[in-house]
Amino acid sequence: MSEADEDVQPEESWASARALLEETSERVTQVHVGGHHLTVDAPPFPAGSSAGPNPLGLLMAAIAADTALTCRAYTNRKYTYPGAIEVTVSCTRANLREAHQLVAIERELDEHERATLAMLIERSPISALLGPGMTIRTKFQLGHSA
Repeated sequence: MSEADEDVQPEESWASARALLEETSERVTQVHVGGHHLTVDAPPFPAGSSAGPNPLGLLMAAIAADTALTCRAYTNRKYTYPGAIEVTVSCTRANLREAHQLVAIERELDEHERATLAMLIERSPISALLGPGMTIRTKFQLGHSA
């Protein structure tokens, strides 16, 4: 057992993942998160095969899901029917330290509610993990595309 294995024990961690890149695979990685299995591939540039999402896509998905869950927790406390929430997150190759997210909520929020929600999003687990090394710019809109 390596020092790294001794430092992180699954029963002590809040979240953990394990990735295996087989000797016979150049870019496709098998990832286990809790009881779930994912296939993660390198980005399509230059050698990815699109066998699964790339690591950056998974990070954008984690930010989007964390934001949606944070919004749901807030709106469920405030409203009988909070409506659907859709979060779209993206970043560019030119600036990987900044992401933009659009939070679309069916229910109209006033200025105070948007400010409170923005503050809660900034304090969410993923935002805390990323810390000041990554900026996530959030905009709100009424409605969603689904």
